[in-house]
Amino acid sequence: MVGLDPLPDAVPLDCEIAVASAVMIKGHFTNTCYKEMLKTIKSGGHIAFTIRDIYLNHATDNGMNFKDALEELEVSGKMQLVKRERYVKYKGLAMGSGHQEEGANIMIYKKL
Repeated sequence: MVGLDPLPDAVPLDCEIAVASAVMIKGHFTNTCYKEMLKTIKSGGHIAFTIRDIYLNHATDNGMNFKDALEELEVSGKMQLVKRERYVKYKGLAMGSGHQEEGANIMIYKKL
């Protein structure tokens, strides 16, 4: 994804890994970003990204539906979760009301 647009045709489609950090939020990437990331990597390659807990919960995801998009790609056999590392975003930092400590994840999937 480039903003909210699909990847341009000139992007290589045989990469080993696609990485995204701090963009799985409303107004940045849509839930179709996982399909776009998978397009850029070869079979056996990986996608890695960070995502806050609130965006993996239907009650708090602001209508983004990231959780269902991920589950659909797993169930359809397009990718498999390899690792989920939980952490606390902004832990110990006093950065103001817009940056409070909250649960987050590093997610790594393998393209099948």
